[in-house]
Amino acid sequence: MEHRFKYCPKTTSESFLVVALSRCLLSFDDAISKNDENNKIALPQFIKGETVIDMDLVEADQAFQQGRDRNRSMDLAFAVEDVDSSERCLVLVELKLNHIDVRRNLKQIELENKIAGSLLVLKNGIAIYPTFFFIFADDLIQQAINKLFRFYPDPAVRQTRKAETIQGLKKLFFDY
Repeated sequence: MEHRFKYCPKTTSESFLVVALSRCLLSFDDAISKNDENNKIALPQFIKGETVIDMDLVEADQAFQQGRDRNRSMDLAFAVEDVDSSERCLVLVELKLNHIDVRRNLKQIELENKIAGSLLVLKNGIAIYPTFFFIFADDLIQQAINKLFRFYPDPAVRQTRKAETIQGLKKLFFDY
């Protein structure tokens, strides 16, 4: 089955989040660099100027505005639209590029808290893509897939949480 959603730069840059906080928009490569202290991912990965929304910055701003502690959140979001442009939604992505040992350091509660925190931020906005993506370096992807499989024994939940690589995400949503 062909994947029917593709990255939508216009909807990403015109999102209600970006309108409210313009500095939350950054290049996808900058987001990778910011979350890859071990330099596992060779840059540039995205050469067409693709931008994403820094969800950590959005959450920090909302927490400040509301006078509350910050919630955990996914690292970034970007808009996609189906091929006939009739449906748009935001894809939520967590970059787990600094992990060295997924078996010991990846915690299910951490992933769920990040999803929940992001959904709170986005509760009155654009629809959310039904799968949440956790991006790992190529050398750890199999460990991550196995770990998520054990975290989520229910197939209905498992299909909404996916371990992926940068290349895999590009193949799904970007024209490369």
